[in-house]
This record gives sequence, C-alpha cells and structure tokens, in this order.
Amino acid sequence: MTAAEWDDLLDWFDKVRIGLWLGHMMLNKDWPAPPPNFYIDQRIGTKDRCVLIYPNRHNSKGLVMSGASDPVFMHKPSSFVLSINGLIFMNIPTELLLSKRMGFPYPKQLRYEDDRVYVEDYAVDAKPNIPFLDFPFHPPQLGVYQSILLESAMADADYEALTDLDFTAAKIIPSQRIKTQICTFGLGEEKFHEPGETVEKSDLAKNGILSPPEYVSQLFRYRQKDLDDAMKFFPDRVKFLMHLKKYNQDGIEKAQHL
Repeated sequence: MTAAEWDDLLDWFDKVRIGLWLGHMMLNKDWPAPPPNFYIDQRIGTKDRCVLIYPNRHNSKGLVMSGASDPVFMHKPSSFVLSINGLIFMNIPTELLLSKRMGFPYPKQLRYEDDRVYVEDYAVDAKPNIPFLDFPFHPPQLGVYQSILLESAMADADYEALTDLDFTAAKIIPSQRIKTQICTFGLGEEKFHEPGETVEKSDLAKNGILSPPEYVSQLFRYRQKDLDDAMKFFPDRVKFLMHLKKYNQDGIEKAQHL
C-alpha cells in the first residue's frame, strides 16, 4: 500500500474506534463516562496514531475485536486490537503520543485543571528518536506511525513558529494542515514516506513470531502502563483507576488463554 492509502486506513481505524465508543455509550447508559458531545468525523485524524501489524494463525478466518468493549476502553477509547483473518492490527492513538520522539513540536508542560488538559512552553527536537513508543512492544511485521500537529495550538505564535521550521514543514502532507507524513522504521533508521510512495513491510524471523494471544495480552499490558501514568496526573481518581487496573489485569490473564 502507498503512504496515502495508509493515511486513509488510519482514518478508518479512528472511525471504527470512535464509532465503537459512541455505540457502547448509547447501549450502556450506566457506564461511568461523560456523555459524548461530538460526532465521529470531528475525531478523525486529530491525534497522534499508529498501527502495529502482526501475523495471526495461518488458518484464521473472520473478524475479532479485543479491548474495545470494556470499562477501560470506555474510560479512554485510545487503543484496541482488530484481528482480520491472518493479520492482527494493534491500533494506538493518543494526543501527543508520538510528537516528541518523532521530532515534531510538543509541549514541555502539561497542566490538568477541571478535567481539562492545558499545554504550555512548546519545544521541538527536529530529529526522530527511535523507538517512537515508550513501551516495549513486540517487533511488528509493519509499524506505521503518524504524528498530528495540535490544531488548537496553531493560533499560538510560539507553536506556529516551530511548525514552520524546515524539519516539520517538509513533512506536512501536501494539502494538509496538521497531518505529517506516514513514517516507518527498521534496523534503527526511520523513513518518512511521500503520499504516493509504497510502504514496505519487514520480514519477521520465524523465532520472532509469537502466538496471537501474546499480542492481545500485550495490548492489555500497555493499557496497564497507561493507567499507571494517569494516576500520576489525576490523584483524585486513584481509587477509580485502581478498579480499572484490576479489571484490566483480568483481561491480561484471559488473553493468554485465547
């Protein structure tokens, strides 16, 4: 697939993920989550995102979703696994997930107040730092990464000046304002792709291929770390987040027996 097609596929994952969340909110009105105040198309292509692709069982047929219908997903619908026939797609989108390590502008200060996040003091390294994710994910057959600039910060003169620097400006997709080029990396080197350029997958050695349940349980382990990080920023929610961690731990154990 070309980089432009991967950009479309990442949009599709955004659509599926947000659609699942809104659908569950409509069907389960007792979920402890705020009522939605947005539509699907308002959340497509607005946050840093990536998809990691792993091999499924060679004889697998059908479609299975994991981690997209439980309390942890309802609290933060930012990652899930979609298994389709012989492939496993791990989708991980979160605001500011990739910007710093991919070399794009990021806020040095995050402030939480009244359930809102405020960003301050922008900086940029203007060079990629591999790996992009701060979690030891298993090497995928293909990992596709895309940073999305903060549209809400474009009115800030300091942030706008950083987006105009050569490194960032050269990697904005033509005709786009906040989407950066699709990026992959292998053998310690990153590669940003022009829209029409084909994105090649890497070959995993046979001893590097794990069982499908291990990839699913990896998603739940990542969510455990995400909940730990949340407790640092939201001390008043520790009890609730601990409850989610306990539920998520059960997911880890169940995933290992799929």
